[in-house]
Amino acid sequence: MALLKYVENNKKSDNDWFRLESNKDGTRWFGKCWYIHEMLKYEFEIEFDIPITYPSTSPEIAIPELDGKTSKMYRGGKICLSDHFKPLWARNAPKFGIAHALALGLGPWLAVEVPDLIQKGQIVHKTLPSSIHVVQAMIIMAMIIMVGRSWQLLLLDLSIAPPLYSTLFWLLVQIRLEGAGKHVTSLCARIRDRGR
Repeated sequence: MALLKYVENNKKSDNDWFRLESNKDGTRWFGKCWYIHEMLKYEFEIEFDIPITYPSTSPEIAIPELDGKTSKMYRGGKICLSDHFKPLWARNAPKFGIAHALALGLGPWLAVEVPDLIQKGQIVHKTLPSSIHVVQAMIIMAMIIMVGRSWQLLLLDLSIAPPLYSTLFWLLVQIRLEGAGKHVTSLCARIRDRGR
C-alpha cells in the first residue's frame, strides 16, 4: 500500500524515478530506475528478491549493469546499504516496506554514486560519444588542420572513421571550417552522408 502511494505522490509532484513490477507471487521484483544528472537521464535496470525474513530484513536491491564499477556494491550488483540504511530498517521493522527501501536506500545511493561514476568515466550517457570517439575525432581534426585544403588525404581512408560520424566530430569540423566557403562545406556534407 505504501509503495502505491509513494508512486502516486511521485507522479503528482513530477518526481517519478522508477518503474517496478513483480512476478506472480510478489517474491521477485524488477524494473528500471533513473537518475537525472546535468540534464541527462541515466537509466538502470533494477531487481531484488523479497527475503524469507521480510519484513525484519530489507530487500537487497541490485543494479547488475553497475556491478564492479564502485566499491559501494556487492557481488551481483547489489548496492551497499549496510552502513546507513540497514540500521534504520532494523529500528523501524516491521513498519518499513519496499517504498522505504527505494526512497531511503536506492534513492540516496543513486544520488551519491551516479555522479561520482559519471565523473570517473565509469558511466557514459548513451547519447554522448565514448572517449575513444572523442580521441579519434581529435586525431582527424589534427589531420585536417595539418593537411589544410588537401582534402583528398581525408577522403582516402574513411575506414578509420565510421564511429566519427557523430555529432561531436561534425561539430568540430564545422567550427574549424567556419567561413571556409561553399566548396569545403559541401565536401564535408558528402563525407558525412557517405557514412550514413
